[in-house]
Amino acid sequence: MKKLGEALRRAVLIFPLMLFCLLSLAFAEKRISKPNPHPPTQASSTLITLRLTTPDNQVILATQYEYEMITLGPPEGDKLGITPHLLDNGVVALDFNIIERSTMVSGSVKAIGSMELNSTLSRAAPTKLIKSIELILISKGERSGDQMAYKPPCPCCVTCEGQECCGLTVQMSCNSCSCL
Repeated sequence: MKKLGEALRRAVLIFPLMLFCLLSLAFAEKRISKPNPHPPTQASSTLITLRLTTPDNQVILATQYEYEMITLGPPEGDKLGITPHLLDNGVVALDFNIIERSTMVSGSVKAIGSMELNSTLSRAAPTKLIKSIELILISKGERSGDQMAYKPPCPCCVTCEGQECCGLTVQMSCNSCSCL
């Protein structure tokens, strides 16, 4: 009888602790497996080339696949993300985001606006980080299965006069790079 009482006492003490551990793991599993609010980009072979002019009149020529992001900003700071894509009517739409770098590895993305480009005329961007933006070229590239996922050093990045721009190809006054 004494052994049974001792076993019950241990069970009463251990059961809540085990229940807490199991529930913690269950909730952690739900949090980890939550779907990504930013779905993966659509694989496209359409290349879109833009001319970006910064407020300090630095001109950047950047090319990126449709639905993939061009980034611009200080090398260690928050970045402007520009995601080009074609609309059904052939107009290029640009989605603008701020990518906040809270740590070296992770950051958050905030949508700040969008615009449409339907000609090669320069237009003012909906952000103070870009003075003007111009559509240069829309072309169909060839994209094999190997190119669907970037391998280092792609996307390539160029840093010039305190601004870093990353994309499939980037041309700035001091340097250029290409993943094609």
